[in-house]
Amino acid sequence: MADLMSEAQHIHNKVIFDCVNEGLNMVRPYGSAGEPMPWSKKPRKNLIFMLDSVDDLDQVLHQVKSFVLGWAKTRAGALPSQQVSKQTKAEEDPVVINQRERCLVKLLA
Repeated sequence: MADLMSEAQHIHNKVIFDCVNEGLNMVRPYGSAGEPMPWSKKPRKNLIFMLDSVDDLDQVLHQVKSFVLGWAKTRAGALPSQQVSKQTKAEEDPVVINQRERCLVKLLA
């Protein structure tokens, strides 16, 4: 049982790490797409991404935090916790179905 919990904790920590890493990629100078190829006509940005102060770092970390929390709110189509015990009725409820579809649309976007 302890090994199973340890593995679950490891997976949870890896998911959080990957989400924060993706959020950091989104605030990089070239974004998550990376630097344009040398033959590309896209304009180059200054590759020196220096932070002038701690406030700039706080702003970047706040932006990453807002990305991760926004992704967490989608819940990937999961049912609300109070309705999990009544799952058969909840799956037929149009309000829950609409909420689940909105979350899945956010996830796919």
